[in-house]
Amino acid sequence: MNSRVGFLLAATLLASACVTSRAATPVERPALEVPPVPPRIVEPAPAPDTSSLEPVGELPPEKPAASATRAKPPASRDTSRDTQKPPDTKPV
Repeated sequence: MNSRVGFLLAATLLASACVTSRAATPVERPALEVPPVPPRIVEPAPAPDTSSLEPVGELPPEKPAASATRAKPPASRDTSRDTQKPPDTKPV
């Protein structure tokens, strides 16, 4: 019986702590005045200076594509070792 009374008293105190006597009224604030967007001025990039460029010699001829050459078959792999489990040994 004492534990019920104590529980009800504690619940009442906790519930009354959350209750306020008056509601908070919203504060009216003036609307924000957003400044206008600044004008977007984009200057063109300067032209590259071509007077300092030197000509490049001939490039070497391209090698034939790898698919045109005959590819080696993949090396066969011994899979018998991979499928076998090592013997179970218990530590002494």
